[in-house]
Amino acid sequence: MVDQNNLPIEQTTSCCVPVTLGVRHYLSARGRSIGRFAWIPAARATYVGLARRVDEVRLPSGWRLRRPSTLNIAYDEFVSKAWTPVLHALAGIEMSLGRVVM
Repeated sequence: MVDQNNLPIEQTTSCCVPVTLGVRHYLSARGRSIGRFAWIPAARATYVGLARRVDEVRLPSGWRLRRPSTLNIAYDEFVSKAWTPVLHALAGIEMSLGRVVM
């Protein structure tokens, strides 16, 4: 779609970085210690966890649009800002590639 000056109709959108905090609980041993500073990882380790994320949402602040009734191009402005909470549940298996690669 283009306006009266044959320019594309544009809108501005901004995006923010989400903030996530989570915990993970291993259901099996992750490996074994063979000294104070040496560690042998397990071939696989299963886990479950929960995470909480918060996103800041900002909607477009201004744009040109074509009015359906008259087909004229008009400038409109709408400002909206909010925080959106998200909750994750996760489960998985960590697999060691050390024996496969070597």
